Amino acid sequence: MVKIDFRAIDKDDEELIWKIVYVTADMGKTGETIEEAKKNADRRRYVCEWGKPLDYGIIAETPAPEKTLIGVAWMRLLTYENKGAGYIDDDTPELSIGLLEDFRNQGIGKMLMSELINWAQGKVQGICLSVRDYNKPAISLYHSLGFEIYGIPFNNRVGTKSFKMILKL
Repeated sequence: MVKIDFRAIDKDDEELIWKIVYVTADMGKTGETIEEAKKNADRRRYVCEWGKPLDYGIIAETPAPEKTLIGVAWMRLLTYENKGAGYIDDDTPELSIGLLEDFRNQGIGKMLMSELINWAQGKVQGICLSVRDYNKPAISLYHSLGFEIYGIPFNNRVGTKSFKMILKL
């Protein structure tokens, strides 16, 4: 396995997060560009104005001097007025995670999520997320960390089904 450095997201990491949003939102499949996503309120809610209460995330990258992006896991508390796809309530932050394809299926996503969950312990009562129903590896990962399906599947923006999941802390 490749050597990995982990660090907390800061306000200067917005471009790195956008790269991962591009991957996690399957924007390549829909033809949407990162520049278009930056203008889309549905995407901006997950990235812009980082540093609000309960904004927390971890970046995985290769060590210096290369510092190649591997993946990011982050959470934000989104309210009903600005809710995301995994929204459950105004007290449950929504988790997002993405790894570049070359780094998947190596346990890195689980390490990122475990660090994020450990940070959230005692700060919130739960974490929610959404996942496409065909993403069986991600669903398996989330189940292994204690997430459970919440409610019924819903139609997502690309016309397939997604699940909401919740981890009660």
